Amino acid sequence: MRIAAVIVVHGGAPFLDATLGSISAQARQPDARIAVCDSTEPRVDAQLRAHGFDLHRATTTSRDVTTRIAHNFAQGVRLATDTDLAVLGDHDDVWHIDRIGHHEVTARTLLHAAMVSSDGRLVDAGGAPIGGTLRDTFPVPADWNHLDLRRQWIYALQHSIATGGASAVVPSKVLRRPIPHGWLHDRWWSLLATRERGMVIDDAVVIDYRVSDAQRVGLDTQGQHSAQEWWGTRVRNLGRTARRGADIARLLL
Repeated sequence: MRIAAVIVVHGGAPFLDATLGSISAQARQPDARIAVCDSTEPRVDAQLRAHGFDLHRATTTSRDVTTRIAHNFAQGVRLATDTDLAVLGDHDDVWHIDRIGHHEVTARTLLHAAMVSSDGRLVDAGGAPIGGTLRDTFPVPADWNHLDLRRQWIYALQHSIATGGASAVVPSKVLRRPIPHGWLHDRWWSLLATRERGMVIDDAVVIDYRVSDAQRVGLDTQGQHSAQEWWGTRVRNLGRTARRGADIARLLL
């Protein structure tokens, strides 16, 4: 199995050293290292090259932050189409030493998988644990992998079930449908994978997920823990909700 490490890097990336060091220390080394660079500084480019990454300039022209992030990751996964598995990463998280090996075992065992979503320990800007994990923030039924498709689909529509920085995807499967405007890559790919019965939830903690002032997108729950808040968010954003409904309808075709 060929595996790519795919990371998206932006600007000065102040925590990048720790991320790159953790990738270089993996017990199972990636067969390819791909970095999509979005307005990165020369110093950052030099860091990436020193760790063996192939650099690719971001091609997205979107000014919407969510869309831009999603398109950058999609670009990275497209560059990994000659591999069997793409392990995704942000430029500020720390990969646990057995992360790639763990994803590989899961993908080899569960051949239907399109996306494997693992867990991450929450840490502060300095890397100290702050208590809790990504799965605490975005809970998923303990028996997810054994639920029927209908119950999985209903739950996935109302809840974020995957965080990209702790996930791995099969390029040939998640690239079948382009990511629509306004969607985060992990949200869209988790729905696509669920629809195709290939969304695997894994409780293993594979990263330290850094929560800093710059990290505001990844832990936004959109009111999903409360039905009242969830519907309130959608009523306040009727235009966006309608567009997303149309995107999901096309996914069902």
